[in-house]
Amino acid sequence: MLVSFLDVNAGFTLTDPKDSRYQKVAAYRLRYGHICQRAASALRQKTGGEDRIDAVMVVIRAIDQYLLGYALSRGDFDSLQKNYDQARDANRFWLKQRENSRLVFLKRAQVYHSGRQYMHALYRRRSALDDSLLDELYYVRSTRYTLPVLFDALTKGSDPDRMKGALYVLWNKGIAAYALGGKTWDSTTVIYSPCSVANTRKSLYFVRQPSVQKLVNNLAQDCLGHLTEESIHTDAYMLSTPGVEAALDDLIPEFSVRLVDQQFLKEALDKKSVRISMRSTIYNNTVASILEVAMRPTTHWRYVQMASRFLAGLIRRDVPTSPGVARFFAEQSLSPQPTIRLTVQK
Repeated sequence: MLVSFLDVNAGFTLTDPKDSRYQKVAAYRLRYGHICQRAASALRQKTGGEDRIDAVMVVIRAIDQYLLGYALSRGDFDSLQKNYDQARDANRFWLKQRENSRLVFLKRAQVYHSGRQYMHALYRRRSALDDSLLDELYYVRSTRYTLPVLFDALTKGSDPDRMKGALYVLWNKGIAAYALGGKTWDSTTVIYSPCSVANTRKSLYFVRQPSVQKLVNNLAQDCLGHLTEESIHTDAYMLSTPGVEAALDDLIPEFSVRLVDQQFLKEALDKKSVRISMRSTIYNNTVASILEVAMRPTTHWRYVQMASRFLAGLIRRDVPTSPGVARFFAEQSLSPQPTIRLTVQK
């Protein structure tokens, strides 16, 4: 769904695309973007292990400036809002005081003007060059098409530094929440750990570098907080809610019939069963893939520990626990590893 552009007067210097000055500045910006794209593409080529971390950081900053350096960023806008609130509160002698100093009104005007600029930054459309730069950068907001590339970097034969880079990007709470809440919630994207991706030949049990293993462990630990029943029931709630339905029936006479598109409501209700069935299938496949890795005799005990934590977080109260999961918990309750015993005995 594309949001329509909200054009507000933000006081920009150049606003007419037919103006020669506007075209000149736009051409310079486009040229800058192409240079960033060519530099990023060149750095992805094989260079024989040459140290190029500083060059990569410079290119990333350049791409960040090209993509986000428009009007005002969210961080700058939040900073201005906080600055205004501090100036206003410092001038108050009581809570509902309306008299303020000239400085407070100036900061208020600055925040309002910055808000209009920030609105222009929100409603921009991506161009082909923007998509190309996103592919080069693995832009974390565009997880729909970057996640497969990131998981490909975790396969056998990949450079360890490239693996760590992919893990650092995956080690983002926003990406974890996106994967858990998305429709494509499966064993590849639901949990960023070897326990979940081993079934898709992207496990990391073959990696011996301590730095990579530490990243995997920290990443898996952070993802545990997203394994809640709410993440399963958010868009496919399958339990009865008589109280909520009765309250909605009582509110129907208070509103016009045209307030809610009845055709749209009917389509949403018809697809409810489809969403519930899809969620149940994905949930069962995810639990089965984690359990399959955990039950392997060659799996290291650290990965068994991760699997036990994930399986404990995926236990649901509305459906009975599968026999395989119950058997796994019963067997691991006698594990020689204290951390595994503690997890499964809970």
